[in-house]
Amino acid sequence: LVQHRQQLTLLGTLFALSLADAVITRYIVSSGLGAETNPFLRPVVLEAAFYWIKIAGSLTAAALLWHLYTKYRNKIVTLTAVFVSLYLLVVYWNVGIVVLGSV
Repeated sequence: LVQHRQQLTLLGTLFALSLADAVITRYIVSSGLGAETNPFLRPVVLEAAFYWIKIAGSLTAAALLWHLYTKYRNKIVTLTAVFVSLYLLVVYWNVGIVVLGSV
């Protein structure tokens, strides 16, 4: 039960970080502080579909990780924690761009 809660918390955090990345990235691009580095998202970053694509991708990733968690518990908790850490670095990087760009 504790591990279930831990995995659900990690998945929720991953989803939230993905949305934070979307909001901050859109701000960075619209204000001219930087560009979207993902070549698949670059053409739509300023379109309304951008948020829906990020939401759909995040939910798909969370569903896949949950499905794999039911079979490979410890490994998937670790993998999800790694993804959360990487996304946290991306969000920190983006916030740094916004802070330094506004100075």
